Amino acid sequence: MKRVLLILLAGVAVGMLLAPEKGSETWSKVVDGLDDIKDKAMDEMNNLVAKGKDMVSKGKQTAQRSSKFWL
Repeated sequence: MKRVLLILLAGVAVGMLLAPEKGSETWSKVVDGLDDIKDKAMDEMNNLVAKGKDMVSKGKQTAQRSSKFWL
């Protein structure tokens, strides 16, 4: 994840240096792009948290069933 972010930021920096547009327009595009990345990262994090909670719940259920078997 860090590697992707670093590559993305390097691409943004190069793009800003080579952009034929005005600085304010380029900066606006960069901010919009970073907002999109942030939204995607938050969505992915929320998905991972939900999957983690589901795995914990299933693990608890399995442990409870197993404990009844052994007791």
